[in-house]
Amino acid sequence: MNQDQSAPVSNQNNQIQEEEVNVPEEQENEEVNEQGGVNQETPPEANVHENEVHEEEAAPAPTLRRSTRQRFGPEHWKQTRVYYNNQAVAHPIQAECSLALLPSDHQAFLGKIEQHYIPKTYEEAKEIKVWMDAIDAEIEAMVRNHTWDVNDLPSGKRAVTSKWVFTIKYHSNGEIERYKARMVARGFTQTYGEDYTDTFAPVAKLHTVRVILSLATNLSWELWQMDVKNAFLQGELEEEVYMKPPPGLESSIPHGKVLKLRKAIYGLKQSPRAWYHKLSFTLTAKGFRRSEAVMRSSLRSALVKLIQGLIVIGFSLDHPIWS
Repeated sequence: MNQDQSAPVSNQNNQIQEEEVNVPEEQENEEVNEQGGVNQETPPEANVHENEVHEEEAAPAPTLRRSTRQRFGPEHWKQTRVYYNNQAVAHPIQAECSLALLPSDHQAFLGKIEQHYIPKTYEEAKEIKVWMDAIDAEIEAMVRNHTWDVNDLPSGKRAVTSKWVFTIKYHSNGEIERYKARMVARGFTQTYGEDYTDTFAPVAKLHTVRVILSLATNLSWELWQMDVKNAFLQGELEEEVYMKPPPGLESSIPHGKVLKLRKAIYGLKQSPRAWYHKLSFTLTAKGFRRSEAVMRSSLRSALVKLIQGLIVIGFSLDHPIWS
C-alpha cells in the first residue's frame, strides 16, 4: 500500500517540474515586467527618454514677467525727428551747410569751376583748342629746358610710361588765369635700384613756418611768398631714366626711340629730392647757410622751402644777397 501511494506522488512531482520547465519565455518576460523586473526587449534608457519627452510636451510654457514701468527715450531724441520715407529731418543739413550761406564772390567762383570742362585723357583734350595750346606750351617749355635726349633704349633697360594731366588755374576773383597741361611720368612703373634709389626730400614743418611768420611780424621784416614755376624740372637726375613719349609727342619722335630724361619731371619718385638738391646748391652759392635751429642770434634773413614754393623774410630785400 505504501509503495502504491508513493508512486502517484512522485509522478505528480515530475509533472509539476515539467510544467515549470515548459513555461514560455514571453510569459516569463511579462511576469518579470509586472513584478518590476527588467524587460530584455525594451532598453530601460528608451523608456526613461520617452517618459521625459512626454513630460516636456505636457508641461505648459512658463509665463515671462513683463515690467509695467513706463519707459522714456533720451531727451535729445525729442529734438531730432528722422523720417526715412521721402520725408525731411528736424534739422536738415542744408540749413547749416548751404551754398546760400557763402559770400557772393565765392558762389560765383564755384559756379565758374563747374562750368569749365577739364579733360581726363589726351584723346579728350585734342578736340579742344585751348587744351591743345596748353600741351604745345608744355612741350615747348620742356624742349627749351633740355629736359630729355632722344636715344635708343639700351638692352636690359625698361622705359617708364607717361601721360598728360590737365587742370585750370584761377585768379583770386574766380577768373581763369590759364589752362595748364603737364607731362608726368608714371612713377609706379619705376624699378628700385635701377631707376631710383633715395627719394627723401626735407620740407619745412608747419611750426617752422609759424616761427618765421612770427619773426617777420614782430621784427617788422619784409616777407615774400614765391612760387617756383616748373620747380621739379629744375632738378637734374643722377640715375639713367628712360621714358616712353606720351600721346601728342610720339609724332615728333622717331619710331623705336625713347626719351632719356636729364631733368626730374613730375611723377618720378626722385623728383622732390632732385629739386631740393638744386635749390640747396643755389642758395649755398648765394651765401645762405642751413640753420641748425629755427632761431639764431645773428639771423638777418631767412628762407623756408615749401614743396614748390619759398617763404622769404629779411631785414631788407634790397640786400645784395637777393640780387
